[in-house]
Amino acid sequence: MKKVLVVLIALSLALSLYAQGAQETVVEQKEEAKVEDIVVYAKVPAEWQYATIWAWENASGKNAFDGVSWPGVPMIPDAANEGWYYIWVPGYVDIVIINGQMNGNDIQTDGIGVKGSSWITINGDKSANVVSSKITSGDLPEKESRHWVYATVDESWENPCVWAWNVESGKNAFSSWPGMAMRPLGEGKYSAMVPDFCDGLIINGNGGTVQTVDIKDLDPADIWVTVDKDGKEDISYSDPSKKVENITIYAKVPEEWDEPCLWAWSDPDGAGAYTTWPGAQFEMGENGWYEISVGGWINSIIVNANGGTIQTGDEHKGNIEKGRDLWIVVTSPEVSEVYYEEPAL
Repeated sequence: MKKVLVVLIALSLALSLYAQGAQETVVEQKEEAKVEDIVVYAKVPAEWQYATIWAWENASGKNAFDGVSWPGVPMIPDAANEGWYYIWVPGYVDIVIINGQMNGNDIQTDGIGVKGSSWITINGDKSANVVSSKITSGDLPEKESRHWVYATVDESWENPCVWAWNVESGKNAFSSWPGMAMRPLGEGKYSAMVPDFCDGLIINGNGGTVQTVDIKDLDPADIWVTVDKDGKEDISYSDPSKKVENITIYAKVPEEWDEPCLWAWSDPDGAGAYTTWPGAQFEMGENGWYEISVGGWINSIIVNANGGTIQTGDEHKGNIEKGRDLWIVVTSPEVSEVYYEEPAL
């Protein structure tokens, strides 16, 4: 009888461990399925240019694109489906904003909820229709890693584009010349993204009638190309505009503002000094001033506190003098003043 009891206990324990293992496997499979990439398609009105997407998980606020500032990343035109753009995003994404430009002005939808791979049709009034069933023709496009191409061109170059390809195989990134239209960032600067397999590119303008030479043997990394009026180029793998000394920002805030932080960026291109809100925390300095060091290339700031729940507004967007230390006095979220010498308070 005792032997039978021992066998039953052992059998029960084995079944319990098997069930636990099976449950863990199911959980792991669910987690794996949860993070699978999904494809998001968007068809925008014909008058929209530079279709771009901002994507995140609503519950956590987790952004789909590490280190990328608003308005997100450019979507890819689908050569097999005219007017449609696509992009692969992490599977946790459940809300997106599609944006672009129209008549030189930024335009965007409200947040659009998505559940898995989605096909979004944007209407003329910026409303959206979403379906989860495939309504484009052909196979789904392959997932490809991409990197940024930034170009600064002479003012005589209108509507610059980037053409990119793999030098050895001749495989092109885009279906036809002059390639992908680059999104204007202001001050003669433009941006686009190309697949990582491309190690050759050409920056061109005026409908492809002016261009650089073939730029070859490139690394699959973000690249900055500066082009003069004759098409001669200079390339760098770091942003030339950020090759400036850091500045110090000093701040005084109301007493109830705990642990003040700085959020700083460059307008209008959107390059941010920090990737996640509320930015970087100030340190207490002398004479009651908080202080922090930041890249001298920024021209926009927000001071916030209490975990980012209270902040100044956009009154200092785009109007901060680059490369100069500054002092900001915050009286309330609605009232703040900037000085370039320490004020007598």
